[in-house]
Amino acid sequence: MFAEERPALGPLPLEPFRYYRYGERTVHLDGCVEVEAAYYGAPPGWIGQRLQVQWNDLHVRLLAPKTVQLLREHVRAARLAPAA
Repeated sequence: MFAEERPALGPLPLEPFRYYRYGERTVHLDGCVEVEAAYYGAPPGWIGQRLQVQWNDLHVRLLAPKTVQLLREHVRAARLAPAA
């Protein structure tokens, strides 16, 4: 069967499939959301509102709650150290 299907197959993607964790976050007064002790900026106008958030080891994605439209994508930041 592989010989039959081979002409229709394309090359594999260069980037591996991204697996995300999901959650919902409220945009703080400073315009950021918190994900695993790091903060990421949301677009203007979202303070006090809830956003859908997807994250993996490399990226954090902020999505509109009703349309699931991508609002912002950030490279993961290091966790903030606790204040001494």
